[in-house]
Amino acid sequence: MLKSMTAYVHNIYQDATYKLEIEMRSVNNRYLDLKFTLPSALLAMEAEMRELIGRYLKRGKVDVKIQLQQLNAEAQASLNEQLLANRLAELESLNHYLVEHVEYYQCHNDAYFRYLAQENNLFSKPEASDEQVAALKTFTLNSLEKSLEEFVEVRKREGAKLEKDILSRISALAEKFPEIERINEATPTNEFAELKERLQKLIQETSLEKAEDRLYLEVALLADKHDASEEITRLNSHFTEFEHLCKQEQAVGKNLDFLWQEMNREVNTMGSKASDSELVKLVVLFKTELEKVREQIQNIE
Repeated sequence: MLKSMTAYVHNIYQDATYKLEIEMRSVNNRYLDLKFTLPSALLAMEAEMRELIGRYLKRGKVDVKIQLQQLNAEAQASLNEQLLANRLAELESLNHYLVEHVEYYQCHNDAYFRYLAQENNLFSKPEASDEQVAALKTFTLNSLEKSLEEFVEVRKREGAKLEKDILSRISALAEKFPEIERINEATPTNEFAELKERLQKLIQETSLEKAEDRLYLEVALLADKHDASEEITRLNSHFTEFEHLCKQEQAVGKNLDFLWQEMNREVNTMGSKASDSELVKLVVLFKTELEKVREQIQNIE
C-alpha cells in the first residue's frame, strides 16, 4: 500500500496537569527532514521526538509544532515577597523625591501597579521535580505517538488515491503490449514487401542480377535495426514489478522512482527503433502517461 508524503493533523491532548496542542504537516522531500517548534519545557525531548517520528516516517519535510499549557498555573505561582518589598521601597523613595522637588506633583496608586506589572520576576514557579519532569515527558511522547498514528493514516488515505491513479494508468498501458508486439513482429514482413516491390521495379529498369540475395540481406539488417523485442520484454517485466511494489507495506517511493527511470529508458529506446507510424503513436502515448505517473511518484513515501 502506497503512502503519500503530504499530510496534516492537529490535535489537543489534556491530562490533570497539562494541555498539549500538536500540529504536524508534511510535504514532499527526498529524505526525512524534521523541523520542530517547541516550548522551552520540551526542548530537551527533541532527540527522543526525532527517534519516535523516525519509526513512523521515512521521507518528507515534516513541520512539528507543539504548544504546552500548564493547567492551574496561577495557583502554583508564588509571590517573591523580597523583590516586591524592594520595588515598593524604590517607588516610595521616588515618590518622596518627586513630592519635594516637583510642584503640584500628586502620586496615584495605579501608577504603582503599572510599574509592578512590568516586573517579570515578581511571581515565580517552583522548579519541577524529577517525577513531574518524567510525567511531562511520558505525556508528551504518548501524545505525539497518537498524533503520528493518525498522521500515518492520513498518509495512507492520500496514498490510496495516488495508487489508484497510478495503477489505472499502468494497467491501461499494459493492455497495449499485445498490439505493440504485433506491430513489432510485422515490421520486417512489411519492410520486406515494400523493399521487394521497389527492388523489382529497379530490376526492370536496370536489369540488376542477384538482386534477390541483396534484398534478403537488406531486410535482415533492417529487422535487426528496428526490432524492439528485447525492450518490449523488459518493459513488460518492469510493469509487473511496478504493480508488485505498489502493494508493499514498506516505503517504496525511491524504488518506484528508480523503476520508472528504467521504464522510461526502455520506451525511449523503443521509440528510436520504431519505423511504423502506429508504433510511434504508441510510444508517444507511453511517454505521456509515464510522465503523469512520475508526477504522482514524487509524492510517494
